[in-house]
Amino acid sequence: MASSTLFLTGLTTGLFAGGASCAAVQGGLLAGAVGRRAASWSPEAWERSGLFTPVAAFLGAKLASHTLLGAALGLAGAAVQPGPRARAVLLVASAVLMLLFALDMLGVKAVRRIVPRPPASWGRTVRRSAKSTAVTAPAALGFLTVLIPCGVTLGVELIAVTSASPLAGAAVMAGFVIGTGPLFALLGFFLRSAATL
Repeated sequence: MASSTLFLTGLTTGLFAGGASCAAVQGGLLAGAVGRRAASWSPEAWERSGLFTPVAAFLGAKLASHTLLGAALGLAGAAVQPGPRARAVLLVASAVLMLLFALDMLGVKAVRRIVPRPPASWGRTVRRSAKSTAVTAPAALGFLTVLIPCGVTLGVELIAVTSASPLAGAAVMAGFVIGTGPLFALLGFFLRSAATL
C-alpha cells in the first residue's frame, strides 16, 4: 500500500476511533501535564507559557515517538517480509484486536481477561514523569505515551508492521496521532482554561 493511503488510513482511524480510546487511556497524562504546572508555577510563568504550549509540547512529542515507532515497526515488517497470507492474518488480527478493545471500553466483562495490557512497570515510569513540574514534562509525557498504547493504537501498529516499509509505517502512525490530535487539543484547551479559574 502507498504511504499516502496508509497516512489517510491512520488519520481517519485516529479521528473517528482513536481519539476517544486514546483519550480514555492517556487523557490523565495530559491533565497531569497541564494541571501540575498550574498549581506549582507562579502566575507570571503560567501566563508566559501560553495557552497551548504544554498541550503542543505533549502532542508534538507524542507525534515524534509514534512516528519513530511506526518506522521501526515498518522496518521490522520489511526484515521479516510477511507474505500475502501472513499480512492478511495480521490485518484480521488488527481488526479483532480493535473490536476486543471496543467491547472492553463498553464494559463487556467477557473480554476483560483477553484484552492485552501494558506491563505495570511502564505505567509506573510514566506516572513518575507525570509528577514533574519541569518545563519539559509535557513533552516527556507525550513521548512516553508510546509505552501505554490504547487498543486502537495497537491495531494501527499491526498495520505499520504489515506495511513492510519504514516510510509507510511512519506514515500510518503519524496519521493516527494527527487524527487523535483535535480531541487531545480540545481536552488540553479545556484543562488549561479550567486550571486558570
